[in-house]
Amino acid sequence: MEMETHQIRLAQSKDLEKVLMLYNQASLFLKQYNIDQWQNGYPNERTFADDLSKDSLYVLIHDIDIIGVATILDEVDHNYDVIYEGQWLHEGLYICIHRITVDNQYKGLGLAKLFIDKAVELAINRGYSSIRIDTHPDNQAMRKFLKRQGFMNCGSIYLENKDLRIGYEKIIGGII
Repeated sequence: MEMETHQIRLAQSKDLEKVLMLYNQASLFLKQYNIDQWQNGYPNERTFADDLSKDSLYVLIHDIDIIGVATILDEVDHNYDVIYEGQWLHEGLYICIHRITVDNQYKGLGLAKLFIDKAVELAINRGYSSIRIDTHPDNQAMRKFLKRQGFMNCGSIYLENKDLRIGYEKIIGGII
């Protein structure tokens, strides 16, 4: 599969049905591996409608099909205000990535990296020095992916609902 056939664009309201389908698929995938992430009605249509309203919901297109989704936010994530058993690499402004998923048919091809690349582009364009993301402690595939993409495990965070996540950060532009 050639990378040239893929593009990332902002999602549109007409994309929400496909976005929900991909997250439902991802929820079942995680459940299959006993990962208690995205199992309790989150994320949901309201989550994505909110992301859409903030121009932060991105879709990955292959030919004409949506095969991936991620939220890339240009705002402080208050879940990251306190980190345990570690510290963030950079105290300045950052881009946040949440809810990356790729259609099961396309998993393992490195396509999620395109969302990381988009986040790096957005951070550079805004003069930011880092990107933050978190994942479930049991989501080993995502943890390995983040390490391969140059993210450092910075410690533990707790979401508003008290769920534990591992916080990762990547410094861009050589600034620390």
